[in-house]
Amino acid sequence: METQDLKCAIVLDESLPIGVAANVSAIMGVSLGKILPDIVGADAEDADGVMHSGIVEIPIPVLQTSSSNIGEIRHAAHDSADGILVVDFSEVAQSCKAYEEYIKKMAKATSRGIAYLGLLLIGQKKFVNKLIGSLPLMR
Repeated sequence: METQDLKCAIVLDESLPIGVAANVSAIMGVSLGKILPDIVGADAEDADGVMHSGIVEIPIPVLQTSSSNIGEIRHAAHDSADGILVVDFSEVAQSCKAYEEYIKKMAKATSRGIAYLGLLLIGQKKFVNKLIGSLPLMR
C-alpha cells in the first residue's frame, strides 16, 4: 500500500501525565518501525554534509480520549476486516519491570480485561478515520 493511502494516528489516555504519554508514544512508535520499516524515509544530508536519520514519511497525529474508549477502539479495529494494524500499550506493560514479566502477565490477561493507555493505528485512511476521526488532538 502506498503511503499516501495510509493514515496513522496515536490515541492516548487523556488522563496520562505528559511524561508517561511521551513514553507510551515512543514505545509504540518503535514497534511500528519494526513492523513497517518501509514507512521510514531515507537519511537526509544537511548543507554542512551532516547526515540525519530518516523519519517516518506520513504524519502521526497524537489524539486523546478516555481509557475505556481506547479499549473500545482497539477491539473494533481488531475485530474489523479492514486490515488496520494495531499497536497497543497497556497497564499490564506499564506495570512490568522486565520483558519476561510482561509476557507472563499477558498470557494470563483476557483481551477485554486489559486497560489500554495508548494505541497506534495504521491502515487505509477511510477505515482509520471511521474509528478515530472525531477524537481531538492531545493538548
